[in-house]
Amino acid sequence: MLFEKQPVSLVRFAGLPKKGEKKKARESTPRQRVRDELFESLRQLRRSIAQQQGVPPYIVFNDASLEEMAASRPITDESFRSIQGVGDLKLKRYGDAFIQEIREFVLRRSRDGDSIPGATKLETLERLKKGMNIEDIAREREMTPDTVVSHILYWLENREPLNTQDLIAEETLHRISSVIDKDKPLDKLSEIFEALGQEVPYYDIKLGLALLQNGPSGRLASIVDAQ
Repeated sequence: MLFEKQPVSLVRFAGLPKKGEKKKARESTPRQRVRDELFESLRQLRRSIAQQQGVPPYIVFNDASLEEMAASRPITDESFRSIQGVGDLKLKRYGDAFIQEIREFVLRRSRDGDSIPGATKLETLERLKKGMNIEDIAREREMTPDTVVSHILYWLENREPLNTQDLIAEETLHRISSVIDKDKPLDKLSEIFEALGQEVPYYDIKLGLALLQNGPSGRLASIVDAQ
């Protein structure tokens, strides 16, 4: 789907923080490490990758890195990048495989009844990748469309590639754009809602702004806060 000659069906936001940008914050936080079921799964994955590449397992990641992954359970590129021993190169080489292993563990444990941070966002992501729309996800998960959109914004902000074509109509994007591109753009969601004749729900406005402004930050954040 094209909008103003720009593709919006596949969205990725800005890259990871530059090297050293969060170094002080990471160093001031004690690193937690555990050896549990997830650690063993990650160790098996490491062994498989090492065998395929013909290198010792520690070349992929050492045990300390796996222990930290098992403790913090990173489910995004940025959170995985914060693990000790994960640099840009290893994120590129191994990130997808290890993050997927962690995501599957989180979902599995959550469905067994455990309360695990990030699980509800992963449940939404799984349905998005199956092509479900916002309303259907909200209905199936027994939550509001606003909550579903908050999950979508989280994944977009964390650079998860998503097909947004079925999430918001191109016509709706045009309508939202026509309001915020005026000489005196509106600064509150409620004002945008009124300007659109109360015909576009708030959750569509939030999502539309995120897509049009290439990320739920900056001016979008101030609009959402001013609702």
